[in-house]
Amino acid sequence: MKKNIIKISLVFLTLLGIASCVQEFINNEDIDTDDFSVKAAKSIFEKQVHTFEVKPFILSAKTRKEGKPAITPLWSKGYHFNDETGNYVEVPLNLPLSKIFARRDPKEAVSDDEKYQNTMVRLLIQKISENDYEYSIVHITGDSLYMSKGKRTLTSLHLNNLSSFSGQIRYFNLKAELLWGKIYKNGAIIGHISLMDESNNSTPNTRGYYTNHCENYPVEYEYCYYTGYEDNEGITITNEDCYTETHWETNCYDIWVSDGDDGGSYNPGGGGASGGSGGGTPTINNPQKYIKADNDKISKKKIPETMTIQIPNMCVPSIMEFVSNFLKGQVNQVLIMQYYYNTYGRSIANDGVSGTHIEDLVNHFFTTSPFEGYKEAIDKGYVVMTDIREGTSTEAHNILVIGYKSNGDLIYMDPAKGYWMETASFYIKGDYKICIKGEKYISN
Repeated sequence: MKKNIIKISLVFLTLLGIASCVQEFINNEDIDTDDFSVKAAKSIFEKQVHTFEVKPFILSAKTRKEGKPAITPLWSKGYHFNDETGNYVEVPLNLPLSKIFARRDPKEAVSDDEKYQNTMVRLLIQKISENDYEYSIVHITGDSLYMSKGKRTLTSLHLNNLSSFSGQIRYFNLKAELLWGKIYKNGAIIGHISLMDESNNSTPNTRGYYTNHCENYPVEYEYCYYTGYEDNEGITITNEDCYTETHWETNCYDIWVSDGDDGGSYNPGGGGASGGSGGGTPTINNPQKYIKADNDKISKKKIPETMTIQIPNMCVPSIMEFVSNFLKGQVNQVLIMQYYYNTYGRSIANDGVSGTHIEDLVNHFFTTSPFEGYKEAIDKGYVVMTDIREGTSTEAHNILVIGYKSNGDLIYMDPAKGYWMETASFYIKGDYKICIKGEKYISN
């Protein structure tokens, strides 16, 4: 139990409970479907659906308190749109006074202060044909970088306008069972979500993209209920009760390639289409040794093309030392290890660097800049420390992005190989993206 005093706007005052039983009742008689609108969707929904459940609220017995009404759609805020996939009405839900914080890996260390409302829940109604409708509960979860830019909220985001969205969108049926989902980066779909596939195999799609990397993740929902009293400023929260629920899912990431009809390959992480007439066998730019080409852009002159190969667990300090060397600085691996042990009480040689400490560690020794994109950073003369996928596991490996190619592929130094590599930006995991400008310890 957490007890805080928080001021919350009257916009969020609705204190509603949760439906405990699920029953879908379909009756298509007496439904006016000449015009599909929010009003028509409301009429159809109320005739066809008796109750529904919303994850994560239905999973805990503590949420099933007698006397509380069911979650209801906020029809007055409904939104109608058409796109190439169909005719839809999207409706916010009247949830309890609460927040939902979703994260893909419960092992990720996140302090309570960093747990913000990163998930919005919507009802989506699709008109398939006359008297044929599909219903789903949609969870829109923004990733930390997307939510931090301009302190974004998801309340005004609609499913037909995701041009800048980064995060995950999951679709559940009315029994709160996961149907499928999509993973977005800067508005592009870079992967798909499904219930956990224990075989963890990847198969190519016949058109437009190739799925070649799947990972199983536990997805944790932390949801908190508030109680308090009304005053002139809204609601003063006097108590906060938080619970967690977890489900397992498979995330498969896609590389977009030419299939002969789409006029060239599309790299969702690297910024657009590369020209060409299409046709032939799709080419997937797997990580490979760098091959110099015209129009390659390197952030700084005289960055060495080779380095001493790292020893196990030392990918972070070895890259930091590499950066210091071409900046003509004084940082070395021994200095980094001593600082890390004195600060965190852990040995890098034994444990590596924790993902929660990487940015603090780099910022101690180097001057940095907010990440706006790999191309933007390289064009400004910066380098970007980040991580790359390793095999088919959830493990990642620290690298340094030092340039890009004309097709959007990235050029990077791999400390495990000791030389420059290049790859489609899909392979860059990007758990952190640290733009390094200079070193704090350079002597005058």
